[in-house]
Amino acid sequence: MKIAVIGYSGAGKSTLAEKLGEALRVDVLHFDTVQFLPGWAVRDDAEKRKITEAFLDSHDSWVIDGNYTKLFYERRMAEADRIVLLLFNRWSCLSRAVRRYRAYRHTTRPDMADGCEEKLDAEFLRWILFGQRKRKTRERFRRLREQYPDKVLVAKNQKQLDACFAALTRQAWSPTGELGDRPGDQVLRLDGVAGSRDGIPELFHVRVGVFHAASDRVADRVADLPHAFSLPQCDRFQRVLCLLPGAF
Repeated sequence: MKIAVIGYSGAGKSTLAEKLGEALRVDVLHFDTVQFLPGWAVRDDAEKRKITEAFLDSHDSWVIDGNYTKLFYERRMAEADRIVLLLFNRWSCLSRAVRRYRAYRHTTRPDMADGCEEKLDAEFLRWILFGQRKRKTRERFRRLREQYPDKVLVAKNQKQLDACFAALTRQAWSPTGELGDRPGDQVLRLDGVAGSRDGIPELFHVRVGVFHAASDRVADRVADLPHAFSLPQCDRFQRVLCLLPGAF
């Protein structure tokens, strides 16, 4: 699996990329570690391209965090199996950036180059609020969605971001602690993504009654699920008896 995480600064690209890398057990490349040297010095362009190309050439699966259109942007978008586009509004990005600054003040966050202490100066504030939202950038994102409509996932808020993460990691089964009507039944929570609208995945939850012993007839009421949802396999139990729609 190859996943490109792009979008506005402050929207949570680095955090999402790190969590995806952990969940999928693939290497993550944070472009901020390629761009900067200790003390916020900028790395030479040729060296940045060399590092990026070496990473792309040596990995069959990856998560890459960052826009950086001069660093094999077209290749990354073409090779990616999924592209997560984070389009949070400017005030959400600002709020997240401030929280990040407070969390990592006087330290270097894990997804940044060594020796680059977290900062939130006037230049970066202007970038978050205005600089990164110019028409040229918006047009690039629009063209990307048109070019790759089947693999771009858009998140404009935290709920949609959670849905993207659930879709990409296929996190499905979690015990609720409830018991079913018959001995041996348990009720699980099934998280899924019911397709998407304009590239934005919709998160839903259903209750799943599971019988983990031999049964007469297994009835998978897949019709109760949204048509676009692929039922994942459950490796904890042998038989799925029923799917009971209803949000938790």
